[in-house]
Amino acid sequence: MRLLNNAWAYVWRKKFKTLIIFLILLVMSTVSLSSLAVKRATDVASKETFKGISSSFSMEIDRRNNQGTNRGSGNLRGKDIAAIQGPRWH
Repeated sequence: MRLLNNAWAYVWRKKFKTLIIFLILLVMSTVSLSSLAVKRATDVASKETFKGISSSFSMEIDRRNNQGTNRGSGNLRGKDIAAIQGPRWH
């Protein structure tokens, strides 16, 4: 109990210093909470933005430059496909 009485007496004696410390803590907590709110809002916005986007590609034969390729035979070699896939990690 004596500890609390001494603490209250110190705060009462040093009103200006206590006010400055309180304002500093208030500003720091406000900035922290604001940054957390902005981070959450950007996370939600990015999820909404990329929800409908899917990654894909398609390949077609260029008929102007390669008219003689039969349907289904293709003009890609195995090593070309491997180069597109990149290195495999086992």
